[in-house]
Amino acid sequence: MPATSAYNLCAAMYLTCAAFMCRFTLHIPENLEMKSTAPLLCAGITTYSPLMHYGLNKSGMKIGVIGLGGLGHMAVKIAKAMGVEVSSTVKLICVLSACVSLRKQS
Repeated sequence: MPATSAYNLCAAMYLTCAAFMCRFTLHIPENLEMKSTAPLLCAGITTYSPLMHYGLNKSGMKIGVIGLGGLGHMAVKIAKAMGVEVSSTVKLICVLSACVSLRKQS
């Protein structure tokens, strides 16, 4: 691939510099490893934003999280860090799914 290809230009820019608006950036402390920080920048923002938007960030509040996959797990961690009481409804969903399945069979 020639040195002037779009791929090499983007790779070089990614490694050396980038320009962003300040409101879309944040500082990652030097003592945090990138592999530990990366999930916060994806799943963390995805779950943090609605918690803040809907005012579900006040200590003593109670919320439920459906599913404990990647996003659900991060939502629980962030909400607990905010002082919110979190309930996982995984068992309830499984029970409801089983009931619906049985009802369809009868």
